[in-house]
Amino acid sequence: MGLNKAWDLEHGCKYMLHTELNLSLKMETLIIKDTIFEFVNARQILNMGGPWVGDMNVDGKKSIGSVIIDNVVYYGMHDSIYFIKYYGDINCCFAVCLYDLSRKEIYKFDKAFDMIFIKEISDNKLVYFDAFHEENDKYRRELSLNDLERVLIKQ
Repeated sequence: MGLNKAWDLEHGCKYMLHTELNLSLKMETLIIKDTIFEFVNARQILNMGGPWVGDMNVDGKKSIGSVIIDNVVYYGMHDSIYFIKYYGDINCCFAVCLYDLSRKEIYKFDKAFDMIFIKEISDNKLVYFDAFHEENDKYRRELSLNDLERVLIKQ
């Protein structure tokens, strides 16, 4: 699968979905406030139509590793990009992470998920689905971000 589109929020990108922006599978580069996010090596991990993961690089320097590429959310109030990191080494699990655009730091929240789709971030609340999509409200959940420990994983 080839990724082939770039979006630049400062030069006319329309907000697509969710809180302010939700990244599409067709994107390979996202530019927000002079920060360049590149998505490479896109691949399907469960062989059932998704989720799709790819390696996320920031400004060509920081490699974040495997993230779900079709669920990245920009939240302007926190000046952050929220995304799902995939850990597939021993036990397959997912964690919510954020990239702080002001500090140029990457954080991981301490809760692990078997499946997750971020619907929105608002007022320190994470609205998500226990699935890789938002198609069934019975899987809709909410968490206070204040109840989760945030750990710095990369500067």
